[in-house]
Order: sequence, then C-alpha cells, then structure tokens
Amino acid sequence: MRSSSCAWLVLSVCCLACAGTASDTEPTPTCAPPPIAEVPPEEHVACERSGGSMAKYGSTCGDACELRSRGLCGDVVTFQCDCGSKRCFSGWECVANACAELYTRDALDTQAEKPVREALAKVAARLTALDAMPIEEEPAGVTALRDWLEAEFQHVSFDLDAKEHPMFAPEAITSPRTLVIDLWMYGTNERVRWTPRSVAGFQSAFAAREKSGE
Repeated sequence: MRSSSCAWLVLSVCCLACAGTASDTEPTPTCAPPPIAEVPPEEHVACERSGGSMAKYGSTCGDACELRSRGLCGDVVTFQCDCGSKRCFSGWECVANACAELYTRDALDTQAEKPVREALAKVAARLTALDAMPIEEEPAGVTALRDWLEAEFQHVSFDLDAKEHPMFAPEAITSPRTLVIDLWMYGTNERVRWTPRSVAGFQSAFAAREKSGE
C-alpha cells in the first residue's frame, strides 16, 4: 500500500514539473514584414492600439526597435511608446524583440525598395512587349501603355531626353527620339528611358488626353 502511494506521489510531482516547464516556454513569435507602403499612424495611436503606452524616457532611443538596435542614443528626455520588456516599437506597432531586426534602417530600406523594383520590372515587361509588336500597331500600343501607367502609378509624365532635343514640339519631330518616362510611386520618382521605333509611336506618347465631360 505504501509503495503504490509513493508511486502516485512521484507521478504527481513529475506531472506538475512538466506542466510548469510547458507554461514557461514561450512560442516563437511570427514576424511579419513592415507595411512600408502604409504611412505610419501617429505614434500614440499606433502605440495604444497595439497594447503599449506612452512613457517618458531618458534617451532619444526610447523603446524604438530601429534606434535601440543601433545603440546610438542621446541623453535627452523624450516621450515615446513603451511596449514593455519583451517588445519594442516598430513605428507601426509594438512587436516582439525577436522581430526587431526587421526594423533596422538597412532592413527598412531593403523592404522599401522591393515594391519599386517589382513595379519597374512590370514596366520593363510592358516595354519589351511593345517592342515586339508590329510597327504599325505601335501607336495604339503606346496609348495603351500610357493608360496603364496612369492607372498604375500616382503620377506619370512623358518628356524628351533634354540631351537630344532641349526645345521641341512633339508634332514637329521627324524621327523617333528617346522618351523619358517619369513615374512617381511609394514616395519616390523613378525614370525609365525608351525609344519608340516610329514617329507615330513617339507622338502618341504626347497625345492630348480627352477628359470625360469636357
């Protein structure tokens, strides 16, 4: 009778120990990439929305993931988001300390460049397809390209390479020239250069846009 009681006691202690170990183990956090395309909300709004609270710090770093990871902190009293000991403030929300490396300046710059590179790859594919069209279809293809660019990007403009012809009227051009296509996206301006094969294709890039209702 005593041996069975001891066995039950040992088993109970082991179970309690196992339960304590399991509860002490924290799950590995899921680190989502920063939403670069989104403008960060005001700090106090983003902070409180993700479970943090605004607090006074004795340095410029505060609880910011990016600044804290670099360790370049000034001795100035600041009022910033406090995410607690296990989290830091990303600029958008409080995230686990294990995710802080996603919010270093280099990581943010790389992440910001990704949608720009992808957009430019799409433009390059469109221009390649345009070059493969029969030359008589080029003017319609350029018009379609212009419509697509205006729908895809915040702002688009066509211009002539200044080195080729600083003062010009598109309708007076007698041979194709290099077009400079300015694309505004994600807070940056990117330039693409392209030379149509025909004068008609060149002129269609500058064709007047008809506005509905006018």
